[in-house]
Amino acid sequence: MIDESMTGDLQSSDAVEGMLLFWFGPLEGANDFPTDRKKLWWMADDATDADIRERFGALVERALAGELTQWCQTARGTLALVLLLDQCTRSLGRGDGAAFAGDERAQALVAEAIEAGTDRELRFIERSFLYMPLMHAESKVMAQRSLDVFGALSKQIKETGGEGHPDFLSPARTHADIVLQFGRYPHRNAIVGRESTAEELEYLAQNDVSFGQSKR
Repeated sequence: MIDESMTGDLQSSDAVEGMLLFWFGPLEGANDFPTDRKKLWWMADDATDADIRERFGALVERALAGELTQWCQTARGTLALVLLLDQCTRSLGRGDGAAFAGDERAQALVAEAIEAGTDRELRFIERSFLYMPLMHAESKVMAQRSLDVFGALSKQIKETGGEGHPDFLSPARTHADIVLQFGRYPHRNAIVGRESTAEELEYLAQNDVSFGQSKR
């Protein structure tokens, strides 16, 4: 007789590893990072968005519905769930408020992982994306937390000789500067139906910001 709970665990494990393999490719060493994922990570592309929808659309819906909590039993599972809630949502809901539907849950998962210390079980590049919801948060407290964790991570990477590792601290600073100034991202206002202040309109007129639209 097949133990159904064990079968569910195996299916979850396969889904977790499938998400991580898609996002990072095959990594082996502790300091490994992919060199062929820039288009996937940072550039808006209809074909990529469609691919993500086909591969992970159903899982994103389940994640947004509060399912898949069993993934959080491991650091890798938590990371995979964060990717569904924080990255895949931005592809599936690009140009719409649905792009940010998973942000609050993703931010909570990151806080829990940091508090438990399970984030330290991941590679540097994996931790970079685990922390990404802090960079996306419309919260001055989280913006400062983002600077703290990405600053500490950048220092660790340099101390271990992580030459060539993607730089996440610079974009963390760019994002934090905006949130620390406005308490939110002005470029999201039109998408989510918020009225921009005069200060925000002036900022948008003078700055080309497109986070969540042309980039992830």
